[in-house]
Amino acid sequence: MEKENSVIHDVEIINDSMSEHEKAVVLANDANEIMKEAEEQVNTCMLLLDKDLKNLKEAKSSLKSEALEDTQKILDELGYEASMLKEAEIEFGYKEEDKEEKVEVKTVSSGKFTSFLIALFVGIIIAIGSLFASAKSIGITLDINRLTDIDYLLPILAPIGKLFIADANGNIGGAVLVGIVLIVMYIVYLIRVSLIATQNFKDAQAIHEKAEFYCTSKEECKKEMDRVDAHLNETIKTIDYYKVLLAEQNMKLRRILFIEEKQHFDFYHYKSQMEIENTQKLVNSINELLGTPMAEGGRLSTLAEEVLAKSKAVINTQLQSIYDKNIDDVL
Repeated sequence: MEKENSVIHDVEIINDSMSEHEKAVVLANDANEIMKEAEEQVNTCMLLLDKDLKNLKEAKSSLKSEALEDTQKILDELGYEASMLKEAEIEFGYKEEDKEEKVEVKTVSSGKFTSFLIALFVGIIIAIGSLFASAKSIGITLDINRLTDIDYLLPILAPIGKLFIADANGNIGGAVLVGIVLIVMYIVYLIRVSLIATQNFKDAQAIHEKAEFYCTSKEECKKEMDRVDAHLNETIKTIDYYKVLLAEQNMKLRRILFIEEKQHFDFYHYKSQMEIENTQKLVNSINELLGTPMAEGGRLSTLAEEVLAKSKAVINTQLQSIYDKNIDDVL
């Protein structure tokens, strides 16, 4: 695959001025984009292969019905044993382990809302705890149900204020308590948001790395499917040549059968013998091409590539014999 078709991204927009949460969001979005583009490329290839396989089946069916069956029938009538067409199943797709590679990219959460709830919970605990301790210091038992009673609450708040100001009253104590609670809540909030951001950044880095690895594996998959696509199209083209050559041979065989009638092979005219043998070579080559499985372990079979090369050589030889070698290879 050419470099410009690569879907692996360089995340150059990340810089030191960003917060860890912002970096995590950028990495997660980029990882998601990598996954999406990789899947789209592979799916496009799979659709193309499906079309190629359909065209191949149609080409095989056309060759069989329009030429090969007739050839085999005439060869039989001439007393020359002909091979039947073999069918090979053709399947290309993901191997099972490829399906397990897919990376799930989760949406990055800042954790601000949950951090606020936790900080609020901590603040309430601190406030109530402080009131309990203050009430105990002045020898009374805190009654939660009376906290809305200002006359009841102010004497309890006064000791809290006196921790910082000697002559503080209940109002100052309330302000001090509120200030302490808010500061603690803010610290808890900042710490948790920071921890979540740090973890999100680490997770996003790991996911981005996995996404790039996944993309690389899919690029290899696409390269393989490109090879299969080229092979299928070459096979279809070769089948078309076979059909033309066989149609021509069938006319020759009919002429031989009509003029010389069925007899032992050795008694046919030597040129007729050459035509019959030549036809059988084409049939054998076709059977080998169409009877060789193309897939091996989810990949294009090496044997299928070798057989296709042999088939091309057979066709080129046939054409060169027709044109007295005054023709270049067409395949």
